[in-house]
Amino acid sequence: MAEDKLICFTEDEILKPREIIIELMEHMINRGLTDFSGGNMALRVGEKIYSTQTHSADKYRWKLRPDNILVTDIDKNLLEGRKETLSREADLHFGILRKFQDINCTIHGNTFYSPLLVSQGVKVWGATEVAQYYNIVEIPVVPEGIPPLSDEENNMIISMFEDLKKKGQALVVIMPYHGIIVGAKDHNEAFALFDAVESNSKFILYGELLKTSMLVNKIFEKMGNSLDKPGQVKTNTGNVGNIGEGSGSIFQLDSKNKILTSEDISDISQKVSSKTIKVGPDVAITDFALNKAEELGIKIIKE
Repeated sequence: MAEDKLICFTEDEILKPREIIIELMEHMINRGLTDFSGGNMALRVGEKIYSTQTHSADKYRWKLRPDNILVTDIDKNLLEGRKETLSREADLHFGILRKFQDINCTIHGNTFYSPLLVSQGVKVWGATEVAQYYNIVEIPVVPEGIPPLSDEENNMIISMFEDLKKKGQALVVIMPYHGIIVGAKDHNEAFALFDAVESNSKFILYGELLKTSMLVNKIFEKMGNSLDKPGQVKTNTGNVGNIGEGSGSIFQLDSKNKILTSEDISDISQKVSSKTIKVGPDVAITDFALNKAEELGIKIIKE
């Protein structure tokens, strides 16, 4: 019996670049990783670069056909398609692929969570196990004021990618009020990284919202406990002893208190002469408390 012959395929023959891009960009919109106003992708296969064309989102609504995928060389010379249909971020994609020979796929999406966080001054770091798996430590952000889609922004992102590579971290940059851009060795890793970044940002946002919600609940609970019950007459009991105790020039907040409000600051200032209040590391301090302390010249320190 004759031995079976092994057939070896080249990478170019195995991959179907057009189908890969169509499938991944469909996943992008289905996962909420981009919207119907933008997003694009570039994939290097051999000496060719396959990329999405402009208006893939708003005109074609991500229902792409193989002839919607452009084919060029690394210098953006069109092999298939029309040059005017190159996406707005084409210069960025090609700049990254030209700079890093080991990066074969770049994906950009008009994401929601990551730009939202950084626009409000929240740092995006590797909070989830998946983010840590992909070596997401702290994602760099393009400074506000840099013109979007400009050579300055493109060069800055490429420089950020260089720094990330030196540190062995995931190649991802957040573009404020715009989206994110990722780069990876292949399309599978690029898409998984992109999804991990947005899931991580969602995790951070929900965590911040939960902490805020719990803080608000504690404030209202404390306010409710201080309200007079019907039929009762409020008396001044001097509850500083329940809040904490003074020791020299420092007032120590009782360890049972897990939140410091402006009402507490006022109460303490009326009962004792301390100008410094020491609280435990897990005590939540409201903005109103900080403002009241500043108004009264009181310093709040955490242990």
